[in-house]
Amino acid sequence: MDAKIQEFKSIKTMPSPISLNAVADTRKIQSLQEFYCDTDSSSELADDVSEFILYYMMGATFVRPMGIFSGKFNQEYSEINQYVLRRSNGQLTWLRYRSSNPALKADYLYITEHGSARSRLYNLLIIPDGPNNPEIFVYGEMFAGFSFKAPGSIELKGHLFMTHMYPEPNVCAIEDPLESDIIIEITAGTIVIFICDNKDVVILPGDDCKMRFTAENDQNTITTIKL
Repeated sequence: MDAKIQEFKSIKTMPSPISLNAVADTRKIQSLQEFYCDTDSSSELADDVSEFILYYMMGATFVRPMGIFSGKFNQEYSEINQYVLRRSNGQLTWLRYRSSNPALKADYLYITEHGSARSRLYNLLIIPDGPNNPEIFVYGEMFAGFSFKAPGSIELKGHLFMTHMYPEPNVCAIEDPLESDIIIEITAGTIVIFICDNKDVVILPGDDCKMRFTAENDQNTITTIKL
């Protein structure tokens, strides 16, 4: 997994204008929507090195590429419990990545590009790592989701938030914004990632979660914390 972390730190690409995120022409947007709907999203035959691009959807419309999942699905879900602080009706979907397809490649480059001004959207890399078989759950706001274990990984782009749950005296959840690129290595337990509200990525560690949390700010100062 060290190679994945080094790759995350080194990528400084610029997205292609073919990307859904960059298209302004209505006819091109419609063509992209039709393309996404016709693209194979099946994970049944996925092997250990499969990659999928994750998208935030509203109804039948692909709104934004949000992340890249590399690995093998452990479980897939068709009905999820909604995140307590977000009540929108967006959902998560995924398409198998093929580098030969220019639209998918453009979305891939958009997600992995970081280190430049982009409305303060940050990159998050999450890796399960350790002998305790940690598991990561990835959900939208409703319907679909999935989980995975090592040796999988996920990279996401958006406004990043860490949620803290306070059970006493009443159950309360507070979101703290994270204003840097982040690497999280899960060494034990579970963690849930919610993709919400078009651009938001919310991290919710389980009570049993143990992690190494590394943040890199604009001055390339790296801070690592074990939690």
